[in-house]
Amino acid sequence: MSHMSVFPDLATRSGDVGLKPNMPIMLLRNLDPHAGLCNGTRLVVKRVINGHLLEAKIVSAGEHHGDIVYIPRMKLSDEEGAWVQFPVRRA
Repeated sequence: MSHMSVFPDLATRSGDVGLKPNMPIMLLRNLDPHAGLCNGTRLVVKRVINGHLLEAKIVSAGEHHGDIVYIPRMKLSDEEGAWVQFPVRRA
């Protein structure tokens, strides 16, 4: 199974999903459940810092609604290889 079928919204293996300010996104990994960063959490992009750190605001309902969070690029892989990207997709 290729990464494009698992993550259909991703443009390339380079991790460039075209993130822009105010773009709604959804988290694809459980990064920190206690801080509200769970698989499926909806966020809005604030900015990308130096191409390696994503600043976003949680917009999902719950106790963390409105929190500003930082998400790093992560190494992801499948049977075809590995690549680095933000663990998000466009919502």
